[in-house]
Amino acid sequence: MKLINLIKKVIDPNHCSNEAYINYLKRNNIYVGDHTIFYSPRHTSVDIQKPHLISIGSYCKITTGVIILAHDYSISVARRVFGEFIGGTAPTKIGDNCFLGMNSIILPGTTIGNNCIVGAGSVVGGGTLIML
Repeated sequence: MKLINLIKKVIDPNHCSNEAYINYLKRNNIYVGDHTIFYSPRHTSVDIQKPHLISIGSYCKITTGVIILAHDYSISVARRVFGEFIGGTAPTKIGDNCFLGMNSIILPGTTIGNNCIVGAGSVVGGGTLIML
């Protein structure tokens, strides 16, 4: 079992542990607050294409399969029809002490306030503001 973990660290060192994944996100200019935990960094995806648009607060618990986005490429359809088209990105903010359930998807433009729970399998749409 230890050999498998060593191989994982060599192949994908940024996703081998919570600490490694947070350091990877911070190196890519994504704000992650203190004491936040990614329970399954290998199966979690945080958008690093527009890192300045994503912030994750302190004491958050982010479970397996969570996807956090600050952009999407659906705008490429409009760009093909109308030519140059601005858009497709928006800030995504997660407050302090939040829980993101398994396989939840946080879309661009979402603000989740402090002390919130996002249930497993949820899709939280752009422009959504969640507060307790």
